[in-house]
Amino acid sequence: MGMLGVWLTVPNVEPRLDHSVKIARKGHRAEETNVTLGTGPAGEPILICGAGYGWTGTDPAAIDQAELETLFEALADTIRRFFPEAYAAAQEAGTLTASRRICVRPWTASCLGVFETMVTASGGTLVVTGGHNTGGFTQSPDVADAVLAALRGRSHRMHTRFHPARLDRFYWTDSTGPTPSV
Repeated sequence: MGMLGVWLTVPNVEPRLDHSVKIARKGHRAEETNVTLGTGPAGEPILICGAGYGWTGTDPAAIDQAELETLFEALADTIRRFFPEAYAAAQEAGTLTASRRICVRPWTASCLGVFETMVTASGGTLVVTGGHNTGGFTQSPDVADAVLAALRGRSHRMHTRFHPARLDRFYWTDSTGPTPSV
């Protein structure tokens, strides 16, 4: 499944933000906005603002243009309210609209990510991981540990908890046949 998200970038002007933050606006179309400190192409401090939950279903290209515009407007409203100087500077420079970016995040029904390993034809290891919904960035250190463990042939709790067949293993009984491999 896919979940649409949008980003806008504005300059980090006075009063300058010193730490990345999450803004919660209960009931707003962009209920949660992540504001990440960044550096622009010329070395200038910027704020990368991301928000939005637009369902695409099983086709990540199925983006409703009206929904997309609504998400961008909601994010712009949050930036205008909480960072008025940055919003005004981006509007004046003409960079707000030019900074529009989208992504479709993999989304699992269980809200757990996916972690699977396969042996390649040449005897190497292929690791597939993703579907971490919106928590992927915060989960990344643990995902990295799990990938490293897989490449070194060691076990890690994510190998079974995030395995695509985890539900089959959970509901397995003697009467359902052999235990699915993980």
